[in-house]
Amino acid sequence: MTSGTKNDKVPDKSVFVEYLIQRLETNQEKYWQADQLYQSLKSKVRFNTPDNQVPAYGIIQETGDEGGLGDFIFVRK
Repeated sequence: MTSGTKNDKVPDKSVFVEYLIQRLETNQEKYWQADQLYQSLKSKVRFNTPDNQVPAYGIIQETGDEGGLGDFIFVRK
């Protein structure tokens, strides 16, 4: 999950970071997959940035990834 595509200019203090932190702080699930987190903030980021910043989620090309064999799981504490 990234705050934008490689062609986007993303500020250090972005709308993406604000929604990411908000979602993590208000989550009530014990376990939360990264794709669920992404889906919960994608449209909010896109519609609340002046240049329609679109966060990205998926396999990062040319990094040695072997086809998306894993994912991050967030655990509420």
